[in-house]
Amino acid sequence: MRFREKNLKAELLHRVVAGGTVIDHEKVTRTFPEGEGEMELTMIYEVKGGRISRVWSIAGPRTLFPR
Repeated sequence: MRFREKNLKAELLHRVVAGGTVIDHEKVTRTFPEGEGEMELTMIYEVKGGRISRVWSIAGPRTLFPR
């Protein structure tokens, strides 16, 4: 259901491509259980045969917006 959030936004800050590995550094804005805020996220994709075969992420700390 996360992708149905009205304020969900991912901004690509930097991308590194090395062979079959793609690493994205993103800033994500969304509504957390504690309220609206943002976090930095590192997404790592393994690509084989032109398709994503594996994906994992590393999440940074959350920063909540003042209410």
